[in-house]
Parts: sequence; structure tokens; C-alpha cells
Amino acid sequence: MAIKNVPVSDVVAVQDACYVMGVEEVWCRIKFTDCENFCEYYASPDSDEPLSVELYTKLNNGDYGELTHGADGYRTMPKTQAEREAEVKATRNQLLLESDFSGLPDVSAAMTASKRSEWSTYRTALRDIPSQTRFPWDPNWPTKPS
Repeated sequence: MAIKNVPVSDVVAVQDACYVMGVEEVWCRIKFTDCENFCEYYASPDSDEPLSVELYTKLNNGDYGELTHGADGYRTMPKTQAEREAEVKATRNQLLLESDFSGLPDVSAAMTASKRSEWSTYRTALRDIPSQTRFPWDPNWPTKPS
């Protein structure tokens, strides 16, 4: 699976950055362009993800303020970008599966044109989630028709 290339320039804010005790990594909460929420993130100079390496360098250089030392102990490892992408796609695929009924000829024929359009729009929005600028960090999930 190809990982979406997220440039470090898309990081608009960093909170709570601290060194992880015993390893060369930084734990922090980051917010990306177009995202509403912060995401937990581990930045490492040894990562396969370019964002992780670039962010580690910027954090270590003090570009986002002073780093603290993880005196409060270890934190749970957040999901990697690849894991986040897989998780979001799995949720999206499940929602598509749950809405497959809306395309069945007998069900669709019983719907109003407006309701068919709502379901079609919902399913298209689900399929478009991987192309959102917020993907995979803070996807904008469409509202399921009632």
C-alpha cells in the first residue's frame, strides 16, 4: 500500500512535544492543514515515513518550541501513517458495504429521486475520503442518510 506523502509543511501546530525516554524519538500532538483535531504522533529519525524524519529534525531543532523530557513515563505508541490509512479505509469500506443495499434495483425503485440522490452522494463521499486533504489524520466523514 502506498503511503500518502504528507509534507512537513502541512503541520500547522505542535503541542506537548517531549523526548521519549530511552529512545531517539519525540512524542507530540500535531495538527495538519485543513484538520480540525490534533493527532498523537511519534517522530523518529529512523522511520520509513518521510514526515516522521522531517518532523523529528524540526522538533529537535526547536522549530516548534522547546522539547521537554518524558519524565512522566512512556506513552502508548500512536498508529503510524500506514496504520491510520488502513484503519480509515477499513471503516470506509465497512460503511460502503452497509450502504450497498441502496443500489439494489428493488430498493432503489422504492426510493424517491431525492433519497436515491442522498445515498449516491453519501457513497461517493465515502469513496472520496482517501483524496481528502485531511486523510488519514482527521477524515471528514459524510453523514449517513436517514
